[in-house]
Amino acid sequence: MHVIGEKVGDGFAGGFAGLTFSGLLIMNAIFLFVVSIFVSTNKHSH
Repeated sequence: MHVIGEKVGDGFAGGFAGLTFSGLLIMNAIFLFVVSIFVSTNKHSH
């Protein structure tokens, strides 16, 4: 039972790390997307 508990703990930690990493990637992509839109609108206005 102890080994199974450790495996579940590792899986949970790995899944959480994966979710955090993918979340950071998504936020980074959204940030770059917003910045590119902001830059393009700035170029049009000037």
